[in-house]
Amino acid sequence: MAERLQKPINSESLRITLFSPYPMERHGGVQENVRHLAKNYKELGHTATIIAPYSQTNEIENGLVHLGLSHSFKIKGTSVETAILPDSNTLAVLKQIPTDIMAHNEAEIYGVSHVAHWMSGVYHFDTFHSYNEPHWKYTP
Repeated sequence: MAERLQKPINSESLRITLFSPYPMERHGGVQENVRHLAKNYKELGHTATIIAPYSQTNEIENGLVHLGLSHSFKIKGTSVETAILPDSNTLAVLKQIPTDIMAHNEAEIYGVSHVAHWMSGVYHFDTFHSYNEPHWKYTP
């Protein structure tokens, strides 16, 4: 693995792939964060590609690649819409996207992120947005 990570990276023009476990056509904090990151990376001269599951349609948007049909799941008292299992073409699609860095949001629930971690020789960073402790403001 270490030898795969020794390729030089041009920090002036990074190719960044951002993963959202939630469909981008739905509104939510993770989706907005991913959109803002992509926009700001592009303004800084980098290339940003978003990978996310699709919910209703598999329409192509500029800079967005749909991988996985999302389904609603009940997890720990809340409802989550994501694609837990990757599509059969996930590996082939990921290999076609030139990238230097992969940024994953809540990778533990999005199967495509698992495949990307396994198959790529690039740098990854993951963020997690879950909070599981009751808090007086949110507890009835």
